[in-house]
Amino acid sequence: MTVHPEKLESWKQIAAYLERDIKTVQRWEHREGLPVRRLLHTGHGNVFALKAELDAWSQSRQQDPAPIHNRSRRPFPQDRVLCLLAIAALAIALTVHILRSP
Repeated sequence: MTVHPEKLESWKQIAAYLERDIKTVQRWEHREGLPVRRLLHTGHGNVFALKAELDAWSQSRQQDPAPIHNRSRRPFPQDRVLCLLAIAALAIALTVHILRSP
């Protein structure tokens, strides 16, 4: 059997290379297109991946988020403002009612 240094030949090796759990890399393959290949002579289970393809996939997914202090704040949703105003009005009304009760 020839060993290729750029080829990972199991879920365990792929997960270790990406520093993640096996279930995570399997989910990434299924949902996010992680470039994992299957051997044609078997029904399932035998997989392999090339390090260069995994590196390219990983690089394509990395984003450089803006620093927190530069992010623009989302406006407070109008329905939340109305809800807070209603709660404040109820609190004031309840306070007035309690203070006026003998």
